[in-house]
Amino acid sequence: MAQQKPRNHVTDQQQAFLAGPDLTDKLPVFSRESIEELETQFPPRCLGRGESVEEHLRYAGKVELVEMFRNRHKQWAQAQVEDDDGSDEDNSGSAEKASSAQL
Repeated sequence: MAQQKPRNHVTDQQQAFLAGPDLTDKLPVFSRESIEELETQFPPRCLGRGESVEEHLRYAGKVELVEMFRNRHKQWAQAQVEDDDGSDEDNSGSAEKASSAQL
């Protein structure tokens, strides 16, 4: 039988966060280029020598936020494809929303 992990305030908060609602749809939509620039600044990496655990966790949070922006952009792009569904309507409103959402 597998031994249970010890419980503390960190694991309790982590489990509560993971069980909470998905907040991706509430994030702003950034341009793909902006997200790629953030990904070059904050690529996923392992804990480095001389780096404290706190510093690494702070960095990992930045990486996770960039990933959330990427997922939000994918979600937004998929919605745009579904909205277009071959109709010949004027999409100038969608273009305005996209350009205002970009950095």
